[in-house]
Amino acid sequence: MNRTSDISNRSVIKINNQYWIVKNIEHVKPGKGPAYKKLSIKCLESGRSDIYTLGPSQLLEVVEARNKTVVFSHIQGEYACFLYGAEIIELELSFIKNELKFLIPELEITIKEINDQIISLELPIKIDYIVDRLESSQKTQEKQVAIVNNQIRISVPSFIKIGDKIRINTEKCEFEERVK
Repeated sequence: MNRTSDISNRSVIKINNQYWIVKNIEHVKPGKGPAYKKLSIKCLESGRSDIYTLGPSQLLEVVEARNKTVVFSHIQGEYACFLYGAEIIELELSFIKNELKFLIPELEITIKEINDQIISLELPIKIDYIVDRLESSQKTQEKQVAIVNNQIRISVPSFIKIGDKIRINTEKCEFEERVK
């Protein structure tokens, strides 16, 4: 068991026999009473997000996860194939359904393992894509919808054109900037 001071962003913790990744830590100092931490956490098995509150003396199990940097290669049937050196790692598409739309060939990704079992796939926070198609937004003339990687629909400024390279935040699924 670890003290709350041992926990940082991207730590893997175990709560009720489920693995959670810490997305954000907020230190709260109320007017009265002791300070505490609010953890924004995401379940690695279900993808569900939650808030977990920790008191100053509360103990929590921090799990040592091993990170592997892999490169996305291709999809074959019901599996996504990744390269780890000369080894090919196959993951079921259903296991990575939330990350699947962001995958492009040769993208470096981090796989987290606990006891030689893959528990999650971490995308880079920002990925560059080429705009495939554009659709005008009927809400406003300043925004339009760009389709990238043939499946991601994202609101972009009106100056973005087909063929432009744009950077997308994968955590928020939002346009970040045009890349030169």
